[in-house]
Amino acid sequence: MGRDTVNTFVLVFRIKGTDPSRRPLMLTAHQDVVPVADESTWKYPPFSAHFDGRWLWGRGASDDKNSLTALMSALDTLLSNPAWAPKRTIIVAL
Repeated sequence: MGRDTVNTFVLVFRIKGTDPSRRPLMLTAHQDVVPVADESTWKYPPFSAHFDGRWLWGRGASDDKNSLTALMSALDTLLSNPAWAPKRTIIVAL
């Protein structure tokens, strides 16, 4: 598997396929959050990932990270199987 970075923060992984005649599949998800304008308006520090026993408080805690974690979980399962090899190249951009 190859890895590149774009503009410092973007990670691009390539899993080479067995059939070069097939066009690649690209999967994307984002892992970033936007800056906080005024930390004083937050109940807990925005980057503390504070768990109050019921809720997780933090910048990006309720963002669409489900696609990122699902993608990583699926790839972890596939890549842990030594017999698995994709027919087409898979490009993962995070």
